[in-house]
This record gives sequence, structure tokens and C-alpha cells, in this order.
Amino acid sequence: MIADAVFARTEDRQAIAGIAQTIGVAFHGVWLTASATTLMARVEARTADASDATTLVVHRQLAHEVGPLDWTLVDAEGSIERSIAAAARSLGLEPDRAVA
Repeated sequence: MIADAVFARTEDRQAIAGIAQTIGVAFHGVWLTASATTLMARVEARTADASDATTLVVHRQLAHEVGPLDWTLVDAEGSIERSIAAAARSLGLEPDRAVA
């Protein structure tokens, strides 16, 4: 199961972990990190995207205190392929199979 969302509040992260436990699946939280410059550039480059994120949204998210993170931090500063490989390794998966 993959739950793709911000999970900026501690209680949201706890809730998704609780849902996984309730339905009997393993849970591994992965928190992607990137610089403000990279995040802004990515949002500005979006076209025909389902996301409603703007640079204002990015500023608000960066200003928000997320509290303690017990999820695995993954550097997403580089390419999507590099980020997928890093996330896959953090989950004990083979990166080539994670992209398939």
C-alpha cells in the first residue's frame, strides 16, 4: 500500500501507521527531503498537473513545524530515478524492481 500525501502533522503520520496496522500490512514511512529552491522550481515547472500546489503552498509547508519525524528521511534533491532508488533502498527493495 502506498499513501502519497504530505503527512505534515504528527497525528496524521500516526493515523496512517494505525490504518496499516488495522488492515494488517507493514508500514514504512518515508519522508522525502529537498531544498526550498528545488521544491519551488519543481512546483513552478508543473503543467497540467493534478496538484493544487503553488510556491505559496510550498512556503507555508516549509514554515510549518512537523514535529518529531520517526520516518526514514530520503534525499529527493536529485532526479526522480535517484530518489526512487534511495527510497527503494530505505525499504530494503531492489531499486530496479521498484521502478517497474
